[in-house]
Amino acid sequence: YLYDSKVPSRLSEFNKLLGNNYGYSKRVYVQSNGNRMGMDFLYGVKYFLGDDTKNGTTGSDQYAGYGFEPYEQIDGVNVFKNKYDSGLGFGYDKVISETEFGKLGRLAREQAVLQAMVLPDETCETIGEEFIANADDMAIDIDDIDYDIVATDRVEFDGNSFSVENFAEEDTKPGFTIHVNGVKDSQMVVSFDNLIRYNLNGVEAGDFCIKARNNKLVAEANNKKNNQTIGGIVDYDLNMGYYNNYDGNIKITITKPGTYTFDKLYVSAMSTENYDKYAQARLESRYEIGQFDSNHVLGTVDAPSDGFMFFSIPSSKNWSVYVDGKKAEKLSKANITFMAVAIDKGIHQIELKHAVQHKQLATCASAVAVLLIIAMGVISIRSRKRQRRN
Repeated sequence: YLYDSKVPSRLSEFNKLLGNNYGYSKRVYVQSNGNRMGMDFLYGVKYFLGDDTKNGTTGSDQYAGYGFEPYEQIDGVNVFKNKYDSGLGFGYDKVISETEFGKLGRLAREQAVLQAMVLPDETCETIGEEFIANADDMAIDIDDIDYDIVATDRVEFDGNSFSVENFAEEDTKPGFTIHVNGVKDSQMVVSFDNLIRYNLNGVEAGDFCIKARNNKLVAEANNKKNNQTIGGIVDYDLNMGYYNNYDGNIKITITKPGTYTFDKLYVSAMSTENYDKYAQARLESRYEIGQFDSNHVLGTVDAPSDGFMFFSIPSSKNWSVYVDGKKAEKLSKANITFMAVAIDKGIHQIELKHAVQHKQLATCASAVAVLLIIAMGVISIRSRKRQRRN
């Protein structure tokens, strides 16, 4: 059968490049940003809904990412607001090519997109050298944190692999526990590089779920097989949240038996100092919306320097951008999947217009009509032939 996905393919590619396992596990939707601070900023996430105290439902407040602060309570639900609300867009004074961006690790890319806008290599060739940044220019503040495997439960390690014997579905899931310390003022992420599962017959199988749990929250990465999942995923990053100071255990749970091989298992601490610095810098050129409706947005920006205006809208040919009343050349595939325009220093009015492609709709309708006419003709001919035979 066929289905129509409304998620642009490059949006899945963007999530894959940044290791957001919640963003590309399905072809047809993006589940979340994994509460990662850089991605929440880039997407313009403004609010986080926490505990529902009215109905006694708790367990959500602690998932609010760094930068989300208690705001108000609506109908018993705790609402957190992002102090770094980037809205629909903001400005950059630097760009980096997709090739240079690809030289960085997945988590480093989350920090890099706060410093420079990613553009296709061919687009970067048309942009002045004063705007171009390289991978080495990015300020990356991510530390590998020492950890020890302090306990195993039906899991046997052998170098860069571990084996899990068969177990019943109703059994408590096997796993192992790692002890971590030294995480300060950082977002903590547990990562697997090139994690592959082989079933008990030694055949590469996939189809598993890895869960990481501590006394604050649970994160998971899925490798599920069905008709909507995206195949070939082997890198997994599980965000364990923000901590002023962390010293404790993380339990890793395995859902399927077999042998798992990996290139690297590691814990990272992503500095909030770096995030604070560059998120604030981007907000200096935030797009301020004055009015909008379903297919039109009008706003202003005060650009502190020449550069580029980024919009957290997946790029499509249906969108047009006007700067100070003049149609501007749109930069597609900004930050892999979104759109942007070049702007000069100063105050500008920027208008976004979305137009339905009536020509395309008419073409599709005409094609369907032709197919229906042909089908009706075939049915009519067959009907007449049956009547003659009778």
